[in-house]
Amino acid sequence: MKNSISKILVILISMWFLMSVFNVFYNSVKSISEIKNWAFLSDYQKREKIFGDLFVFIDLINKNTKNKSEILIIAKDEMPFYLSRYFLFPKKVYRQDSLNIAQIDKEKKYQYIAVYNQEVELKNYRQIKMFKSENEKNFGILFKIK
Repeated sequence: MKNSISKILVILISMWFLMSVFNVFYNSVKSISEIKNWAFLSDYQKREKIFGDLFVFIDLINKNTKNKSEILIIAKDEMPFYLSRYFLFPKKVYRQDSLNIAQIDKEKKYQYIAVYNQEVELKNYRQIKMFKSENEKNFGILFKIK
């Protein structure tokens, strides 16, 4: 009985060791191949590769707004808001939970309104920049108060 338990234990430890060696080898090879793809990219290209069209739109917002601006983000989901808060700092970024566009337009509370993947019509804001992705699936519009 003791002999069979010791054989099973040796087999299990051997398998664990072999799997560990294989895992280290696999991760080493994978790291080298990933370095080839990412090492020569700029920060902008890496972010664009990770976040896609949304990062390009956020960069457009950053380049066309002043440093201490207040920007309202209108989008179908929350990802544009959270990425904007990170990449647009120190600008103040807000999101609107209830999409009452007419009320927002009437209040004139924000210096800029950035709209991602939604059609809106604003009377008190003028469009200053528009973004359209290459595949034309995603689009964004940046408005500034009149």
